Amino acid sequence: MGHYHDVMKETGAAGLDLRKHIPAVYSGFSEMHKAAMEPGEV
Repeated sequence: MGHYHDVMKETGAAGLDLRKHIPAVYSGFSEMHKAAMEPGEV
């Protein structure tokens, strides 16, 4: 496997397309991530 920049170049467009199809899933993950990273949570 190459450097992570190479991986991002290869998968970036697919990720953006997927986000268009399931925006609620991405939004839910974002909210969960924000809550988990609050001070004192981890």
